Amino acid sequence: MPSTTDHRAEGQDTWAASHAFWWLLLAGSLAGALGEATLILGARIALHRYTLFNPQGIWMAPLANLLLLVVPLGLVALVARRWGARAAVVATAFAAVLAAAMEPLLVVRDRVHPLALLALALGVATQVARFARARPTLFARLARAATVGMLAISVASGIGFNAVRAWRERSALAALGAAPDGAPNVILLVLDTVRALSLSAYGYDRATSPFLAELAARGARFDRAISPAPWTLPSHATMFTGRYPHELSSGWSTPLDASQPTVAERLSQHGYATLGVAANLRYCSYEFGLSRGFARYRDYDISWSELLRTSKLTLAAVASYNAFGGREISPGRQSATRINERLLALIDARGQRPFFAFANYYDAHGPYNPPAPYDTLFLGRQPRTRDSGGEDFTAAEITDLQAAYDASIADLDRQLRDLFRELQARGLLDNTMVIVTSDHGEEFNEHGLMNHGSSLYFPSVHVPLIVVQPGAIPASTVVDAPVTLRDLASTMLHAARGPDAAQLPGTSLARWWQSPLPAPGDSASRLIAEVDYAKNLPKSFAISKGDMKSEVVDGFRYILRGDGHGELFDVRSDPWERHDLAGAPEQAARVAALRARVMTIPRRNAGTP
Repeated sequence: MPSTTDHRAEGQDTWAASHAFWWLLLAGSLAGALGEATLILGARIALHRYTLFNPQGIWMAPLANLLLLVVPLGLVALVARRWGARAAVVATAFAAVLAAAMEPLLVVRDRVHPLALLALALGVATQVARFARARPTLFARLARAATVGMLAISVASGIGFNAVRAWRERSALAALGAAPDGAPNVILLVLDTVRALSLSAYGYDRATSPFLAELAARGARFDRAISPAPWTLPSHATMFTGRYPHELSSGWSTPLDASQPTVAERLSQHGYATLGVAANLRYCSYEFGLSRGFARYRDYDISWSELLRTSKLTLAAVASYNAFGGREISPGRQSATRINERLLALIDARGQRPFFAFANYYDAHGPYNPPAPYDTLFLGRQPRTRDSGGEDFTAAEITDLQAAYDASIADLDRQLRDLFRELQARGLLDNTMVIVTSDHGEEFNEHGLMNHGSSLYFPSVHVPLIVVQPGAIPASTVVDAPVTLRDLASTMLHAARGPDAAQLPGTSLARWWQSPLPAPGDSASRLIAEVDYAKNLPKSFAISKGDMKSEVVDGFRYILRGDGHGELFDVRSDPWERHDLAGAPEQAARVAALRARVMTIPRRNAGTP
């Protein structure tokens, strides 16, 4: 007569044959994702660090893992089944736990040797597999219970997050007061990493921006707009607050805090629906403070691409595919087409209120990977590389990178045309101020540097600025005088009529299209650009020598490096800043005056690394 132990073994074999694989696949997918989320959120709370965590990942990451692991775990189970059902359970348990253990460990892969991480994960997987072999019935019971519990946490967290967000957004819109009669809409479009020097709308020889040229003909084009910083976070923070970077908390390791009001907050107080969409998840997500004041703000997407980004396992798989396949797949990256869709959806759902809408586009940020036919637009072939994030490039690679960058801008320009067509079809453009600009530019070895954020040369801070408002801004207005993006916050409040532009620092740019016009050299705001010292960069980078400051006065720009070295450029005749005039005897008085002036720019006293 069979013993109780035999019955249990038989039951375990039956469970293994029918259900074990799916339970273990689901358990491994959930455990890895929840382990990663726990480690990331723990680091955020304990270390106050940026974590780049998508709250939707609590349910998206398990799904990503499930899709990634189903085939390899299935093969393991199939092969092991040759030695019996129990062997298949043990082998599948080992593989599932190995994957689950590796996922959170990949979060710290930059700080711990990969072999140490692998050894730790193998040790955990081995112990679980031994337990599954020695106590199969208990293991089956615990596996089912743990899986149900983790699934409940994942589902409840996903539903809870979305329900709370929806409630908060409805409450924020319902609490708005009445807007001024006839108040115009305001749209701010930031083309991340697009420099003015590479736009045909600004005289560049490649046809990168035909639509922007048409748009500029409808309103005002500023030919020498200066970003306050050569990278995303402080530049956006200044545009939103009217404060210079040194007056704000936003830095390499600190978000924008709540000490300074934003244009979204001010416009909300005057009845505007405030809507934001951001493609730059590195510095424009909810973690970095830029979403403050927006009734509805969309950063991380819900998409197949974002699904790949939510799990460290799928990210590692994509990285391997890119490395061995020569591809440039960027999980979670949103095209301008997707940003347009999300922005228009928010605008359509706002009701009848006037709105302030902000969109950040990421298409021209490296790696430069536009879709066909733009992927070969200016070369007639695929470029040698699309990633400008390295240090050493051949002249041929730089040529290809710049062509890929230009093609990315051309594709973005096309998609902006699509957005304006949709806005026009909705009848929204007649009573709307639209501002198109960039947060910073890009460098292609003009000063021995690539990418951005490592210097203050004009290719990094000279950005496009086009402002259109039918009936308010004369067509084909061209402003040659240098201006600063610091004045955008005041400009947007001024356009909205109800709020007093003085509620935020800066001076409205409307002075350049209203009579009497200011003198050509008149700038109500200082034309400052600055960047803090950054650790762990090559010594050849200008920013590795300390904080950098610059200012434009009377068409001349003085750059002061952290090591005390200064450079002087005439940005009117030398916009690429190829000729340093600091050593010219006839410029000695100007150099002394500008150096003294730049030295009065304070250091940022909050969050400096």
